Amino acid sequence: EYGDFEGNIPHGNYGAGGVIVWDRGEWVPLEPWREGLEKGKLLFELKGYKLHGKWTLVKIKKSEKDWLLIKERDAYVTSPGDQFPEESVLSGLTVEEIMAGDSPGAQIRKALEGETRAVRARVDARKVEPMHCETADAAFTRDDWLFELKLDGYRLIASKAYGDALLLTRNGNDYTNVFPEIARAVKSLPFDECIVDGEVVCLDAKGIPSFSRLQQRGRLSSELEIRRAAVELPATFYAFDLLAFEDFDLRPLPLSRRKELLSEVVPKLGALRYLDHIETEGEAFLQ
Repeated sequence: EYGDFEGNIPHGNYGAGGVIVWDRGEWVPLEPWREGLEKGKLLFELKGYKLHGKWTLVKIKKSEKDWLLIKERDAYVTSPGDQFPEESVLSGLTVEEIMAGDSPGAQIRKALEGETRAVRARVDARKVEPMHCETADAAFTRDDWLFELKLDGYRLIASKAYGDALLLTRNGNDYTNVFPEIARAVKSLPFDECIVDGEVVCLDAKGIPSFSRLQQRGRLSSELEIRRAAVELPATFYAFDLLAFEDFDLRPLPLSRRKELLSEVVPKLGALRYLDHIETEGEAFLQ
């Protein structure tokens, strides 16, 4: 549970101040790690949302407790001055926002109060009917249309309410325990309630959705296997629509406006991602 903690630790306690989950991923030792610790040199690989590639921990000879963390030269070395995103991979908040108690929820709510088409009504995620695709004979270019990539994954409705997350397939099956890393990210969003429509995928080493990897995840039933796979074979939820936010039903709003609000809800990095789109130019997008 501590690994998911975000919030303020009171002054006088260990680690006092604002806390976020800055990154998350897999740690892979490239040499026997016990021997490395004893010798004072540990070589490993990180597979996170922010940190990647090979790293080395080297013990300082004159100290019993101090170690140096060195980035090895590989394809993931960044240029001097490059900055990593400072937002949490769970909530999307920075340490400063956590400490100040800031949340974009108040700003979104204020904006929705001025939307005449936003209905003041709570939406039950279990009763939401996902939108369905229609076929076309050919690609087209037309005003008032948005074009998105069709991802090779499972359609999911992700919701947060009363402090818990719920992941439902288009047939109403509960997949909350199938993808705990996504459920954890939804639960960590700094809002009381929201319902998001999207697609869950498993990315390969090149960052391309792999349906075979996703099927491998979907077949797991053991809690231990699922927990391990959530780290070694993580799933990613690409969100493309915001159906409800707190006590507002957003479905009467234009899709373009819902996606605009969605971009403020979903973190920049992590298990939840915003699926971007192209306006009007469907033929160019297909090419």
